[in-house]
Amino acid sequence: LVEQRDKLQRLNDAKDEFISLASHQLRTPATAVRQTIGMLTQGYVGNLSKEQSRILDIAYASSVRQLEIIEDLLRVAKVDAGKVYLETVPCDVVKIIDTVIKSQIILLNNRHQKVHFNKSQKKVIAAVDQKLFSMVIENLLDNASKYSPDKGQITIQIEQNDEQTIISVQDTGVG
Repeated sequence: LVEQRDKLQRLNDAKDEFISLASHQLRTPATAVRQTIGMLTQGYVGNLSKEQSRILDIAYASSVRQLEIIEDLLRVAKVDAGKVYLETVPCDVVKIIDTVIKSQIILLNNRHQKVHFNKSQKKVIAAVDQKLFSMVIENLLDNASKYSPDKGQITIQIEQNDEQTIISVQDTGVG
């Protein structure tokens, strides 16, 4: 049993190493593609037609999503290896959620989906790991969009009291 456990541990370590190495190797060309598309959309090589801009916006959103998947792979490898540490600091979670919504607006617009963010008029401060919190909100919004029909609605609600901050995401999709 000890021998089998050691063999399984070595295989698991090799898997984690492969995921980490592959993710790092994929990140460099994916970043270059995203930067090149960004330069094109910003007019570095001349003006673009509306159709060219629209297609490049879709390509840019796809390249951003590809980089997010690569980052997710790295996070999974870190979680499996027990190397994830939360760095919680007080953050304005409304601002973080607004930023996530803006980062996915092209994809949402392409699907003709609307996001309604019911937020408090005052700042909502919570101790969170900003990167991981953003990732969770991105995943929730991405899943809500994926499983909602075109012209669907996604509602994000945030409430805070003395003890907790509650964030809910509803969509008009299946399930």
